[in-house]
Amino acid sequence: MKVEELELKDILAIFQQKIVFIIIITAIITTSGIMYTLFIQKPIYKSDVTMVLTAPTNMNDDVVSNDTITQNDVLLNQKLVSTYSEIVKSRKIATQVIKNLGLSYQPTELNNMILVNSKKSTEMLQITVLNENSQTAADIANNVSEVFSKEIIDIYNIKNVSIIDKAEPTDSPYNISITKQIILFFCSGVLTSLFLVFISYYFDTSVKDPEEIEKKIGMSVLSAIPIYKSK
Repeated sequence: MKVEELELKDILAIFQQKIVFIIIITAIITTSGIMYTLFIQKPIYKSDVTMVLTAPTNMNDDVVSNDTITQNDVLLNQKLVSTYSEIVKSRKIATQVIKNLGLSYQPTELNNMILVNSKKSTEMLQITVLNENSQTAADIANNVSEVFSKEIIDIYNIKNVSIIDKAEPTDSPYNISITKQIILFFCSGVLTSLFLVFISYYFDTSVKDPEEIEKKIGMSVLSAIPIYKSK
């Protein structure tokens, strides 16, 4: 029987015949996934710092600062967001953070843990740190924001960065969700087992019953010899 000639009832019948195989494969994949999640997968924690660009304040003593933000200030800050995002992940800031916290990372390793996101058409910056330790992730995020704010003053001689929300340690890892992962592994097991059954049937050229011969050659089967198995 060719695959294009299969009807839905035929496909369901094939799967029904292999139901035990499907259950076993699904159970193996689901169990393996749960074991990996519980005992092998490393939890990663995420901490965020939210910052906003405010009205620029000149740091020179002989210049009177103006705390009123204008439309020009807004446009300038929006243009600076992308530049500031690159400065956050600069080697200079990473080196200073490592020194401040006494970390054993290289600057490149630390920068790989840091994500900087900016909301389009806004002056908001979000610094996200991913680490296997929740407290370390929060400490790095907060220290990066502090070092970054000081670095902006040194580079541009203005103070226009304010921290809105500081990072806090979290109890739950962001990369592990037991319920979602069990469902994912279960669905993967079912799909994999169904695929294996279909592939095995597709490449199986043996004849299963007289009706299949009639469909293939278009002639009626006059008789069939049953298989006799002695006790």
